[in-house]
Order: sequence, then C-alpha cells, then structure tokens
Amino acid sequence: MGFSSWKWMALAGLWVLLEACGGGGISYTTELMPFRGKNGQFGYINMDGEVVINPQFAYALPFSEGLGAVNIGGTRKDGNIPQDGKWGFIDEQGRFIINPAYYSPPSEAYPWDLAGMAIALHEGYQFSEGLAAVYNGQYWIYIDVQCNIYINDPKIRSARKFKGGMANVYRDGYWGYIDTTYQTAGDEPTIAFEFLHPLDLDTSTNRIVAYHKSQEWVAFDKIETGPGTFRCQRVLPVHQLLSSFHHGFALAKPKLKREPETALQKRQLALVDMRGIFQLGCDSIVTNNCPNAFDKMGRYGHGLVPVLVGSKIGDLKNHPKPLGLTDNPGGKWGYADVNTGFLVFNPTFQGAKGFREGFAPVQKGGLWGYMAPDGSMITGYEFLWADYFYGGLAAVRLGPTHSDYLGRYAYLNRDGDVVWIEGPSN
Repeated sequence: MGFSSWKWMALAGLWVLLEACGGGGISYTTELMPFRGKNGQFGYINMDGEVVINPQFAYALPFSEGLGAVNIGGTRKDGNIPQDGKWGFIDEQGRFIINPAYYSPPSEAYPWDLAGMAIALHEGYQFSEGLAAVYNGQYWIYIDVQCNIYINDPKIRSARKFKGGMANVYRDGYWGYIDTTYQTAGDEPTIAFEFLHPLDLDTSTNRIVAYHKSQEWVAFDKIETGPGTFRCQRVLPVHQLLSSFHHGFALAKPKLKREPETALQKRQLALVDMRGIFQLGCDSIVTNNCPNAFDKMGRYGHGLVPVLVGSKIGDLKNHPKPLGLTDNPGGKWGYADVNTGFLVFNPTFQGAKGFREGFAPVQKGGLWGYMAPDGSMITGYEFLWADYFYGGLAAVRLGPTHSDYLGRYAYLNRDGDVVWIEGPSN
C-alpha cells in the first residue's frame, strides 16, 4: 500500500487455532485495502470505499495477487505491528486460503527494530510472481498459493518479494539475490551474499545496482539463462551514486575536475541513468558542467522529478537510499523535466513527492494536497499527511478543512474524493 506509517492502526485480540494450509482456488477482480473498524479490528474496503470484508482481524495488509495477509490474535505494542498472534492469507470473500500459522519477525533480530517491522512484513507477507515470504518462527521461507514450501534455507534472516524472477534475501550478515532455482542452503545464489542493503533491480533495463560491503555501489546486468533462471554479470563499478535506481534513474554526485570542491559543489546532486550518463543537472560526465545541479531530488515519475533548491548548507543528509525524502529544512521544492533538465514547476512547495498513478503529494503552509502532471490540483491543501496513490487510493490524514474529522486517517480516490474515514461510524 505504501503507507509511510502504520502506527496509527489500533489492534485487538482474537485467537483462532488452525492448521497451516486451507483449501480453495483463487479468483479475484481487484485488490482490496485494509481499514480499521470501530471495534479496533481490521477489514477491507474496495476502491469505492465500500466494506467488502467486515473488521475481524487484529491486523491486515493490502491484497496482492488476490490474497491479503491478516493477523489473528495479535496485540499492539507501542503502536507497531503485532509481535504475537499468527499470520495467514484470505481471499476476497474473507475465506482463509492459507490458514494462520506464521509469525511476525522478532523485533530484536537485525535488520529489524520495532519501527521497521512494517517494512519487513510489507515486503514479505505479500504474494508476488506466485510466491510469498513468510516467517515460520525461526527463519523465512517462501511458499506458493497452495502453501507448498518452495524455498527453505534455515540461514535466511530476511526475505523480500520476488521481482523480475529474483528476490532479495538476507543471510550470513549480508544481502544477496536468489532466483527460483535456489531451494536450500547448499544452492548458489544468483548474486553472492555480500551487500549492505537490499539489491535494486530496474526491470526496464535489467540492470541491478547494489551497495557492496566494500562501501561502493556496483552494478550487474541480469541475463536470462532459461525459464526462471538467471545469471548476473558484473559491469564497471558505479561510483558517485547516492541512491538506488527508480524507474531507471538514481541520484548521483557529480565528480568535478576542479579541486578542491567548494561547499556548494559538495552538496549538488544530479540524476544519472543506468548507463552512467547524467540526464538532469549536468551536461555530461565528461565536461563536468553542472549548471542545473540541485540540492536534492525525490522520486522520479511521469517524466518529472521533485527537486530542492536554495537549501542551507548543512541541511542535507545523504543516505544509501534517500529517494522520496522531503524533510529537509530550508529551500523550496519544484519539479524538473528529466529529459531537458529545465524546471517545469518553479520551487514554491514546502514539500514535494514524486508522481505515482498520475498524481504527486505537494505541501504548502504545512498542509498537503495532490497535483497532476499539468499542475492542476485535484484537492486543496487540506491534509496533515499524504501518501502516494496505490491501486487507485491514497492514504491521508485529514486537516482543518475537515473539522469534524480533524486528525483522522482516510482514503482518497483519484477524483480527489474522500471515500473512507476512520471513526466511530466504521
């Protein structure tokens, strides 16, 4: 779903003891989104905000490939996803296809902490390409929709969903890539377990970029060797990158020929494609002419990228994967055309996120609204918090315009209409 924070969801207890696997086939027409009911438990709504599955679960995750992961019997601690109870998968009629027999990952086990459990579950407890990673109480395994164990390696300590035929797994203290030929601990991974962060595959170019334990970004080309099998060939090291790739582009710091760099040059960023060619901010990697370098860039989408200009020196913090961050004090955000490098919308926004499903959250006066690529607004600036659209809905927190529901979380459709609000009526 893309929720930035799931902590607002309250949880209640319920216990049902079932065997691991249920039965029945899967037939689905749309993906459903979770909501919290007045009883503190979770159900599902459709894109029109209509209740499809009544609140009856201690926690629920968005549907994927016709199934939704739900928690039975869990209790909340400090507003986080429950650490107890059991997880299973239901269909659109609320029937268990895979009965609750799996666990939340332990909060004390790297790479999670309590606040990061949502990320682990969203990546793991979702079906993708016919497989889902689940935690069996000791380690992560992959199962199919018939509940057959597909990948069983007791050393796996974190597992992400499959994308392009491969998946990130964490074992022996590092991340690596596996495909479906990887069955158990003795099998060879597609890319060795020696990376500090999950690897990033761009499916449009079949290039993989990863942050190596030597603390440099490296790149691989994904080469198909057979149905569902791949090998990855390392290409020239990708230096100067400050993020992983998103839709074929990543943040990069131009390495200027002039030494030493000025304070301004040290914090200027550009956008680079998978070939290592600067697409925005610099004329080329050869000339090192960067007249349009920006202080920071956000998530690319619909040909536009949010850019920060005029920020104070010392405001910016670079992380291995900083895409989409909008919490830098100083400066203003605008949008630049990734093909020309020119600003399309002047930097007038207090905050700005990338476009997804046709709209981008933008902030003025401390409140968020949604903007289309032509600059028109489908809402006013009326939300205390606004997330990306996912499956036709965006999660928001209502602001002063909605005085009767101030501070409540809601779903917004692509017409800008609020279709569901948490509260006593649900």
